[in-house]
Amino acid sequence: SLDYGYKAVYGDVEREGMFILSGRGPVVFKRAEEELRIKDIIASSGGKSLEESSRFYEDKKIEGMMSYIVNNYSKWKKLKQLFRNREYIEYNDFRPLRVNIKKQGLHSIDDYIDFFRTGESIGIFYYKDSGEKLCIDFINMGYKSFIFKVGTWLEVLTYNMVKELKEIYDVKAGVVFLWDIEKDRIKNEADVLASSGSRLIYISCKDTASYDEGDLNELEVYANKIGGEDALKILVATSLPNKNTTVLRAEEMGIHIIIFNGDTKGFKNNLQKLMD
Repeated sequence: SLDYGYKAVYGDVEREGMFILSGRGPVVFKRAEEELRIKDIIASSGGKSLEESSRFYEDKKIEGMMSYIVNNYSKWKKLKQLFRNREYIEYNDFRPLRVNIKKQGLHSIDDYIDFFRTGESIGIFYYKDSGEKLCIDFINMGYKSFIFKVGTWLEVLTYNMVKELKEIYDVKAGVVFLWDIEKDRIKNEADVLASSGSRLIYISCKDTASYDEGDLNELEVYANKIGGEDALKILVATSLPNKNTTVLRAEEMGIHIIIFNGDTKGFKNNLQKLMD
């Protein structure tokens, strides 16, 4: 660059500034006036942020339902298993907002009636007991996904916990992005992204114990692609993985596994420790 008379400018994230490279060494060109936001970090890698779900995750009705879930976590763990059991759950293609829960052979539905009363009082859905079935009509598809789509509630919880952490500059959830706007038109999605000191924090949420090296590899590739090697990589789960080797592999890859067991204070503290 010097031989051809070009001005070489280097962006240093760690020292938060732009530097002109010359024969005398780096000279300060401009100090960063503010930290990089999520969209800026993605753009700096050649990608583009297309959409995100943060506003929906901040919905007051969602927050109200989240309060019920974390305050009744042992009950929620059993209830979500019911929601995943197609033996009892019926979907209707012609009425996409309706979900039926068959009561025949199910002896525990009355133990969870407070959940349905809470959801109705908040305005997430309406329900009625027809005797043979419990019919649930959701207000919109977003609320239905929050209850019935695996892991969405954990993404909401993680997003709201990260928002409260010290030194977090920007945080987004459900971010759909392109890796390379010039070459790659394949859309990718990140559960939760945050920035602190212009460093990307990439968080993947797994409401299961069935995650392995494949999930770790995906997390690493995505995080490194849009955040570089300095990206902080976190996997939030509700259980330790089925295979012990997954934990060892995560340590080797610099991926931090955090388990949410119903203790929101402990969960938040574990997240904060990684930011400090």
